[in-house]
Amino acid sequence: MLIIKNRLRKLNTLRNQILSVFLIVMLFVLAIVSFLVYNQVSALVKNQAETQMKQTAVEANGRMETLYKQVDTLSSQLATNQTVQQLMLSMVNGNGLDFSEKQTLARIIGNYQVYSNGIQSFELYSVDGNRIFPFDDTRLSDRIDRKWIERAELEKGKAVWAGKDPHNGNYSLAIRRVSLMDRWFSKGGYLVTRIDNSYFQLNHIHRGDERREFMMLLDQSLTPITSNYQGSLERVLAGDRIFASKGLCQIPADRQDPQ
Repeated sequence: MLIIKNRLRKLNTLRNQILSVFLIVMLFVLAIVSFLVYNQVSALVKNQAETQMKQTAVEANGRMETLYKQVDTLSSQLATNQTVQQLMLSMVNGNGLDFSEKQTLARIIGNYQVYSNGIQSFELYSVDGNRIFPFDDTRLSDRIDRKWIERAELEKGKAVWAGKDPHNGNYSLAIRRVSLMDRWFSKGGYLVTRIDNSYFQLNHIHRGDERREFMMLLDQSLTPITSNYQGSLERVLAGDRIFASKGLCQIPADRQDPQ
């Protein structure tokens, strides 16, 4: 013990005391500088990542709008087709369709349908909601909720997204009122477009660090139309790191639910 105390006394010099204080102060300063630099770099990286994600969401949303406009344009062209207009006007005047007219109508609708791989089918209904095409006894009210029919009335010819097909969730429905151009644009019936949800398929997105991004396309009631995200929707919508552009939500990779 005596030997250790003697050695400690030899080390306890003014020079060593100054060196110890200097090293402690330097370590303290380095710790503060490291903390500040870490926070600044982290904030910069986070802001850059968020900016990139928002930009990706905006670009993807533009693509979704383009795809939807293609479907909307085709259904608008069908609703304003001269032969369809004449047949609908004839029915409004109390006349039925004979076999030849039904064949003509089926051919016209089929021709429009092949122009888009996103359209699974067109359905045409009379003013009273009776199905004209396809040729069966289905009622419009059995296909689409009444609120969307009323909304289509208010839009007077514009397409209204009516959510998922109640008979098959892999498809979604859009409805528009057929306005008769030769009768002061009065109501002539309804056109329902059945759209394949895979038409709006979202491709997997990868960041530079090879971590996947996840996206989902939602309708106005926050029901997913298509998604590459398999986690909990409630957890996603409750989060604060979701980047949305209209109906398109982008989800950071670290928000995926554990499998």
